[in-house]
Amino acid sequence: MHTSRRGLLNLLVVGLQVDFYTHLDMAPYMSNRRAGPQMYELFGVLVHAGHSVHSGHYFCFVRAPNGLWHRMDDVQVSQVRTSNLPTAF
Repeated sequence: MHTSRRGLLNLLVVGLQVDFYTHLDMAPYMSNRRAGPQMYELFGVLVHAGHSVHSGHYFCFVRAPNGLWHRMDDVQVSQVRTSNLPTAF
């Protein structure tokens, strides 16, 4: 999937909620479906909070090797429960 920088920022400015999953099987979207499950595991989410492409603030959620999720916001790092990830921002 390819999203242009402008398209991605416009999506965020509109304030559209985007649901995401921590695990995703890409096999249904591949041309060679006989290869079996193609599992991917989410390890980070980048968030833009602001009213336009010219201003705002970026922060992210990252999964540590031990499986715990953290919110990284400038110099502040806090642990986030997996159940709160879709609503954490």
